[in-house]
Formats: sequence, C-alpha cells, structure tokens
Amino acid sequence: MKKLLLLLAIPVALSITGCKKQGCTDFFATNYSDAAKKDDGSCTYKEDVIFWIDYDGYQALQTLGVSGLTLYVDGQLVGSCLSTLYWTGEPNCDQQGNFKVTIDMGKNSSKTIQYEVKDNNGNSLYTDSYNVFAGGCSKVIL
Repeated sequence: MKKLLLLLAIPVALSITGCKKQGCTDFFATNYSDAAKKDDGSCTYKEDVIFWIDYDGYQALQTLGVSGLTLYVDGQLVGSCLSTLYWTGEPNCDQQGNFKVTIDMGKNSSKTIQYEVKDNNGNSLYTDSYNVFAGGCSKVIL
C-alpha cells in the first residue's frame, strides 16, 4: 500500500511543481525561445548598425576633395565606398546605407562600439563611439 501511495504521489508532485523549460526568454536575443518558461542566462545578442551619409555630408566631403571612404569598427575594417554615394533621407532598417555592420554583443544586450572613417588617402576624417542596443535598428549618420 505504501508503494502504491508513493507511485501516485510522484506524478501529483510533478504536476504541482511543474517542469519549467529553461532557455532564453528575451525576445530581442538571437536565440530567443518561445518554449522557454525560465531564463537560464543563455541569451546572446547581435545588432545591425547602418552608417550613412546625407547630402550635407556629401557636400563637405566634395569640398575636402575626398573621393572615397573606409570605415573601421572596433579597429576592424568594415568596407569602403565612394564619397559620392549619399542618402536624401535616413535609410530604413532593410537598406544597407553606405555601410551595414552586424555587431556581435555576446551575452550583453548593449555595447559601445568605436568607429573611424578614413579618406581615400588613409587620413582619419572622423572617430567616435556609439552605443548599440539589441532589438532596435541602429543608424549612424557620418
């Protein structure tokens, strides 16, 4: 009789405490799981950052005689573009802008990046930092 009560008590105890599936519960994480009921600290984050030039920036670059730009983020070469490429309005999240960079933020939902723009002769035109937050669409005007 004791064994029967014990066998009946185990399923009842499990149904009361429930099995909480662990995983990433942050919707903005790259590994979000809608099946997870309890966050286990495994969330990882990435964010796209769009760098772009408007017409005023284009005019300033032409005045300086700059024909090309190179972008570095956190010391890494991202790419190059002609200085004659500009946007008449802010690009949307689906567009590339002049440069589009995916920032790997690891387990942090925010990160400060350092970026530098150089001209076609390798001269530094602009250096700055930018705070990136997961879950949005980050855009930086150069």
